Amino acid sequence: MSVFLYLSIFLAVLSNAMMALALPWLVLQETGSVMVTGTIGALALSAVFAGSILTRKMIAWLGADGLILISYIANIVGILGLLFCFIQPELNIPLLLVFILIDRFFDSAAVIAVDNSLPEFSRLHKIPLSKINGIKEALLNGAAILGAGSAGWMLSIFDPAYVLWGAAVISLLGLICFIPLFNFYRRRKNQQNTTTIFASLKWIWGQPDLRAFLILIIVVMSSIASLDDVLLPAFINSTTQDPADIGWIMVAYGVTAIISAFIYAHCKTTAYDHTLTQIGIIGVAIFFISLVLFDDPFYIIVMTAICGAMSGALFPIIETRFLSDTPKSMRLGMLAALTTVSVAIAPIMVFAHGWIIDMFSVQALSLGTALLILGMLLLKTRKKNAVI
Repeated sequence: MSVFLYLSIFLAVLSNAMMALALPWLVLQETGSVMVTGTIGALALSAVFAGSILTRKMIAWLGADGLILISYIANIVGILGLLFCFIQPELNIPLLLVFILIDRFFDSAAVIAVDNSLPEFSRLHKIPLSKINGIKEALLNGAAILGAGSAGWMLSIFDPAYVLWGAAVISLLGLICFIPLFNFYRRRKNQQNTTTIFASLKWIWGQPDLRAFLILIIVVMSSIASLDDVLLPAFINSTTQDPADIGWIMVAYGVTAIISAFIYAHCKTTAYDHTLTQIGIIGVAIFFISLVLFDDPFYIIVMTAICGAMSGALFPIIETRFLSDTPKSMRLGMLAALTTVSVAIAPIMVFAHGWIIDMFSVQALSLGTALLILGMLLLKTRKKNAVI
């Protein structure tokens, strides 16, 4: 059964990765404006944010299985709608935003619904939770590789419609792969009986090591919020003007991050999580520093590969810590709180990053981001009872 879980996650993220690269690039080419591209990206993230706030209510109304099913269907309908917009003689921005809303609204809520039952899935199938999260992170990076790489390649050679058609078909395959898991998630109709987002945040803030990870999530997610929507499109548009280079940069991260995440998945102990977290923080900073030092995508690709090797285990560590240390009665509220907080700042940051790039440069934005991330090394992420 775990194979279906991994396949469905991989295909869903693969489709999203293709759209994450294709959509901002197509908007940028149609409008010629970084600000418009950033604004549309911010509105797309706002849809994700709105969905995350309503996660508990949607699971109460629909059940986890119903929410996940609707999410897949909405992705397919949204992508086909976006395809319709881009094949028109003139881009209809309001209609484009409607289909972006349909495509993105259920995304975070569906992810929360899936992740909320991972500890039970782990116990039922006798798979360590850290292993599930490590494999899941590796698959996320693998999907990012294939999605970004294929989308960039297709955009540079074929009609953009092929990318959107491909993303819609892959979403359909992801739905098919998830069908065997519906019975497992159907048994979890009472997941809504949990704390509110505010109460969950208050509890997390009261746990010193989880508080540190919460701050880290906010900083990292806000730093990379504009990566697909503004930062990399603007960087490549000012250098090679080849969207395939965006794909290669994403591939470079994904390849090494997969290896890093898989190694973590097969670790027998989590005693080194604090050290691995600090290595991951430095790795993320290295990527942004490379955008300051180099304007040749080749060197960015090399440095991004180093970033992936260092930070591939970062999010599996964070997710495992939160799922392991949070009581079951608070787990859904905790996941909704983390998603809501990390997504809430993203629209603001995408817009802000677009403004900074327009007013100053990609390099100015990247330098400030790198310094902010390096400041996260001061966080106390070591578990209280850790020996190492």
